[in-house]
Amino acid sequence: MDLHSSWSNHGLSLLNRAKANGDSWYWSHETAKTLKFVNPAALRELRDELQDEALFQQEAFCSFETPMQGAYYSTQIKYLRKNNRITNVPWESKLGVVTSWDLGMDDATTIWFFQIHQNEIRVIDYYENSGEGLAHYVKMLKDKPYHYDKHYFPWDVSVRDLSTGKTRIQTLREMGLSHITPVQKLGVMEGIEATRNILPRMWFDETACERGMSALASYQKEWDEERKVFKTSPLHNWASHGADAMRTFGVGHRKSFGTHKQHKTRQMETEYDILSA
Repeated sequence: MDLHSSWSNHGLSLLNRAKANGDSWYWSHETAKTLKFVNPAALRELRDELQDEALFQQEAFCSFETPMQGAYYSTQIKYLRKNNRITNVPWESKLGVVTSWDLGMDDATTIWFFQIHQNEIRVIDYYENSGEGLAHYVKMLKDKPYHYDKHYFPWDVSVRDLSTGKTRIQTLREMGLSHITPVQKLGVMEGIEATRNILPRMWFDETACERGMSALASYQKEWDEERKVFKTSPLHNWASHGADAMRTFGVGHRKSFGTHKQHKTRQMETEYDILSA
């Protein structure tokens, strides 16, 4: 199979699987540097033509670390990877668990699981499913060994359903879920900014959160094909659900860590010799 780095996390996941199963898989990760016949002058021409450093790294060097074009959390994901924040993050039984949700109606419902210790936000688990009612998710929570301190939900969980006359908070409480906290209603971009500020404080379990991390890395602006520019609004696709559930946490928990202040992260360096990558 010929993988292209624009597959991002899916391609990287398959590459890692191939490396781990070396006896039964053949893999080769080739770049413009390893393929000696690539002319440096041609690379410089490609770089000038693309006018996008991230895209150049992806196309010429098959970089899986390069952020997806238009991705909202590219700087934060790069910071997490560079600082080994995507690693083994075990559940600590002495700490409570906080969840954050995105409730899907006709599509996926997603839930992140956090443990907070001092200034550390440990992301220990992620769950995603579709076509299930609230009872399924409440049972899933109860089946896990966690002790829950709080459940962050989008603000509209407090809106009364016309068909039942109840809010979803009432329905969830009747199912035995407590400590439900609807977050403040904010604009999408304000919520994204809150999430950008809090992500650098997190450590993610690389196995349990693999699907969620793929969603965060793939969450991007919508492309305007006619104008050939990115719109100011997010693209609604499979990645939206995991990203929206993380945004629920970003909005709900931001005051606890003073995340209205911008957290400084290292920016991608672009000044280097083309073939040194």
